[in-house]
Amino acid sequence: MRVTDQTKTIDITLRNESLSNDNARLIVINETSGADVYDKPVNIDKFSYYYQINDNQGFNFTDKENYIVEVYINQELEFRATAYCINEVPKVYNQQKRINTNNEYITI
Repeated sequence: MRVTDQTKTIDITLRNESLSNDNARLIVINETSGADVYDKPVNIDKFSYYYQINDNQGFNFTDKENYIVEVYINQELEFRATAYCINEVPKVYNQQKRINTNNEYITI
């Protein structure tokens, strides 16, 4: 997933929907240093087919760093993903080959 250093919401999917708010904990680990940059109990809100974790103070992401995002519910790992903190997307990504319109891209 792509995040910025100002990210205040993380969208996730869960295997077991009935566990969404049972003793949930979010841990964010800096992939380079291995240090925990965020480790707190969280509330998980359901939206349609995905869930959101919100923190108005942010998740301590730093630009150009990679993170491992883990969600534990009842002390069992329920979600894990890699987060790439990129504040500005390089212009080269916005100049990729387009199919028919200005906003239709080929995914490789």
